[in-house]
Amino acid sequence: MYRLIVMHETRALARTGALWAILALLIFAIAFAAWSGGRSVSRQVEGASDAASYEAGMRDRMREETAEYEAKVKATGGPYEFATVRHAPGQGPPQGTNAGAVGGETAVYVALPPTGLAALSIGLSDIQLDYLPITMGKSLAMTANAELENPVNLLAGSFDVAFVVIFLLPIFILAMTYDLLSSEQERGTLAMILAHPVSLRKLMASKLVARAAIILMVVIGLGLVAVLTVGTQLDTPET
Repeated sequence: MYRLIVMHETRALARTGALWAILALLIFAIAFAAWSGGRSVSRQVEGASDAASYEAGMRDRMREETAEYEAKVKATGGPYEFATVRHAPGQGPPQGTNAGAVGGETAVYVALPPTGLAALSIGLSDIQLDYLPITMGKSLAMTANAELENPVNLLAGSFDVAFVVIFLLPIFILAMTYDLLSSEQERGTLAMILAHPVSLRKLMASKLVARAAIILMVVIGLGLVAVLTVGTQLDTPET
């Protein structure tokens, strides 16, 4: 009897248009969340790479200017002078001749690489820096230019798979389970069902099992697709 009720409830749900609408919204939410999470992680990685490339370019430019200055000193036989920190552009020796200027005006970025499942749960990574500049300056100056995102976007937070599972999935579950008994009462079939050798508890459990099976198949199936699509380093122990 228990198996019969579950199969009947599953067939009845499959003919309900509301179920397909709820599942379509859930599928769209998970797919969009996976895409949004992957895009956020890619943007963070690209940002760290661009920052490191910019600083490396500044150091290369200082090396070139210093090499040109050394060649000029050798050619003219003049004294080799060291630059003062942050002097006026075009005046005096290049900044590359002063190690303190190089260490104070350029930085080496230390980046925390994203984990393999970072795209599924962005968390606070859109607020907290995942890369920091290491310089010879003060520690407070390292995060002085740390404006990352529009404050409105930070207030709303990231739309990722974790957000869908924690906040949206319970809403979908409520939408599928709010009328477990009321629908039978409105149709007048509850009394006929209870006239058979089945208790109210078993009837409720059968309805819940049918709905839970549908939701779990969708969530687990799409979750695996999302992991394989936007997940990285899936073969590492950390992941």
